[in-house]
This record gives sequence, structure tokens and C-alpha cells, in this order.
Amino acid sequence: MQKKIIFVIFSGITGLISMSSAECIAGVRLSAKSEYTSDRKYYRVCQSVTNIPDNMQSDAFWVVIQGNLLTVIKPNVFNTLSECVKIILSYNDLHTISVDAFRDLVSLESLDLSHNQLRKLQQGVFNDIKALKKLTLDSNKLSGDELHEGLFDQLSSLEELSIQKNGLMNLEPGLFVGLSELTKLDISYNELTTLDSEVFKGLPSLTVLWMSNNKLTRFPWTLFSPSDYSFSSGHPTSLQVNLRYNEFLCHPDTICWMKNAKTAGWFTTHSSIYYGPYCVDQEKYLDDVSVTCPSLGKCLHC
Repeated sequence: MQKKIIFVIFSGITGLISMSSAECIAGVRLSAKSEYTSDRKYYRVCQSVTNIPDNMQSDAFWVVIQGNLLTVIKPNVFNTLSECVKIILSYNDLHTISVDAFRDLVSLESLDLSHNQLRKLQQGVFNDIKALKKLTLDSNKLSGDELHEGLFDQLSSLEELSIQKNGLMNLEPGLFVGLSELTKLDISYNELTTLDSEVFKGLPSLTVLWMSNNKLTRFPWTLFSPSDYSFSSGHPTSLQVNLRYNEFLCHPDTICWMKNAKTAGWFTTHSSIYYGPYCVDQEKYLDDVSVTCPSLGKCLHC
């Protein structure tokens, strides 16, 4: 079988070194998986690069340029990498990504842009990577105002999306439209105080939702409502939700939302993944607050 090449670029080391698939460099382990044959070669090109190299072979299937000095991704810089399935560009100083930066990456399944300086993502920047399954945007500066409706709408194959530790203060309704295959969404460790009742519409495959370590005080009653939410048809038997370390108040809307959602079987309350929300004004968990709730799908103040 033809050997494939992984380019790994870390700062602070010089030279081109052949390495085994199990060797660990700078905290990143490149381990051979079942879909990767053992005879494939791995190389690390170690230097403090400021631009994406233009000499990457067309059959590279992993590209890792981590911990360098990248600031901009220019148009068509990956246009020879039609077989590439994974790109890691974390721990750089990226602040700008051209709308055509990822053109021709028809096989790309995983893209890591975490730990950079991104404040804005241009509309259409992800439109050419339709095979993408995992997108990591953690630890940037995406406040939320620059994440607009339709940003991800061409990523119909995406299964995992992480936007934690960005200082998100709001999520625009329609932001997640088109993500019909998304199973895991992580928006934890942000500055969210409220959620629009429409924000999670159109996510029929979602099974894991991380919202811990925000500043949420209450939920709109229709969030996850059977009458308004697409999950009402064909919803999985359990939705794993992490709401730990927020600032919930003992408002009847929030209390009844949680109680009725649990009754409907939407949440896994007995697993280690689930953490019930804490009611900060009464210093108790919402599960322990006594309140009379309306039936499922009805609001308290209609």
C-alpha cells in the first residue's frame, strides 16, 4: 500500500526527523489507528513558521502546524491536499482566515483551530469542507456577535462542535441550522447569561450538550419544549446535559423546565455525565425546589 505522510510542525526544534507512529512530541501523540496502516511514515518539520508551507506533498493525510507563529491563513493554501483528513492549527496567533482558505479539502474530517486569536469567522469560510465531522474552536476570542446565522449551515456531516472558552455572551438564533448530524455540542466555559428559545432548533441528532461554567440564570420555557423543539420527533432516549456551575435562580420557568424535561426522559440523571443545575438564590439544587408545574409543552405565563 502507498505510504502516506503526516506533516508535523512544532516550534523550537530544527530538522526533518522520521518518527514512529506511537512517538509523542510536544504533548501530541500520533498513534496508529485501525484505519491507518503501520507502514505509513510520520515526519516532523520543526521550525517557527509564520506561513503555511507550500511544499506539502499532495498525499499528506494529517497536517499538524502547532505552537508556531501563524497569524493569517491565505486563500487556497491547502489546495493540493485533497486526501488530507485532519488539520491541526492550534496554539498559533491566527486572527484572520480567508473565506477560501479551506477550498479543495474535500476529504477533511477534523479541523482544530483552538488556542488562537480569532475574533471573527467570515460567512462561508467552512462551505468547502462538507465532509468535516469535528470542528474545534476552543480558546479563541469569538464573543458571539460575530457568529452569525448560517455560519455552519454547509457542514451537514459535522458530528462534534466545540466552542468553549471564547467569552461567548450570546448565541444567535439559527447559528446551528444545517447541523443535522451533530451529536455533541460544547459551549461551556463562556459568558452566556441567557439563551434564545430558538437557538437549538434543527439539531435532531444531538445527544451531548455541554453548557457548564457559564452565567446562565434561567431558561426560556420553550427550550427543549415538545411543542416547539425539533427533538419532539425521533428524539433519542436520553440527552446528556452538563449545566454545572451556572448562576440559576429559582424561577418557576427554569425549575419546571428541568423537572418536566427529566420526566419526559430527555436527560440522563443517573449517569456521571449529568450534573443538575444549582439554584443560587435559595442555595439548593433545582431538583429540591418545590413548585407546581404545568403539563409538558405549556408555558407558565401564556
